[in-house]
Amino acid sequence: MDENWYLACTLDKQKVGYIPRKYLKVQIDIGPISVPSLSPQLPQRGEFPNKHESAETIGQSTFIPYNPSSEFVPRPPPRTPKESPRKKKLREHEDLFFLVAETVEPISEYAIGAKEGDIMLCLDENVIPGLPFPKRWIYCGNLSGRKGAFPGIFAKILCSSSEIDELLQRAPHAIATKTIRRNLDGYVEIDEGEALYIERLYDNAVFGRTASGQVGKLDLDDCSVIVPP
Repeated sequence: MDENWYLACTLDKQKVGYIPRKYLKVQIDIGPISVPSLSPQLPQRGEFPNKHESAETIGQSTFIPYNPSSEFVPRPPPRTPKESPRKKKLREHEDLFFLVAETVEPISEYAIGAKEGDIMLCLDENVIPGLPFPKRWIYCGNLSGRKGAFPGIFAKILCSSSEIDELLQRAPHAIATKTIRRNLDGYVEIDEGEALYIERLYDNAVFGRTASGQVGKLDLDDCSVIVPP
C-alpha cells in the first residue's frame, strides 16, 4: 500500500475511505498530565500583595477569567480638531429692520422705492424700537446701501431675529472668504464670514453694503456670491 495514503473514518464512523497524507494533521492526545502542587511561600507581615487578602486566603488558588478587553490595545493618536469656520455675520445686533407691505415707486430724488416683501433698514432716529412705525415719511435704506425717504404707512416692523435672518439670506449677497484690510479707494474693509448685500456686479468685483454698514466694492476672488432663486 502507498505510504502517502491513509485509511480514515469520520468521527461518527459513518464514512470510511482513503485520504492523501498531505491533507492530514496528526495530533496525539495523551490525556491530562498531573503536576505535583507546590506549597507557596507565605509572605512576611506587611508584604501581602493585596490589601484585601489575609493570612487565611494566602496560598489558596484563585481562578482569574480571561478578559480580552483587559489586554493592552494601542490607541490611535488624538485627532487635531479643525479650526471651526467663523460664524456668518448678516447684520449688526442693533440694526432695526422693517418689511415693505406694498410696492412703492420713488416720487423724487430724495425718496427710495421698494417692492412688496423687501426687507429694509430703518435709519430714522425718531423711530423707537418696539413702537408702531409713524405714518409719515421715514429715513431708511435698502440692504445694498441706497438711502432715502420711505412712507411709514407701508412699513411693518420686524421683531423676530430668526425672521430677519431668513429674509436677509434671501437677498443677493456675497460672503467674504477672508478678512480684508486693504484701505484701497472704493473697496470695503470686511471680516471673514461677513455679508455684503449686492447692488450691482463689476467685471471682477461686487458693489454693495456690508453687514457692518460700509458701502463699496469687494473682489470676487475674496468672496462667495449667493443669489437665491
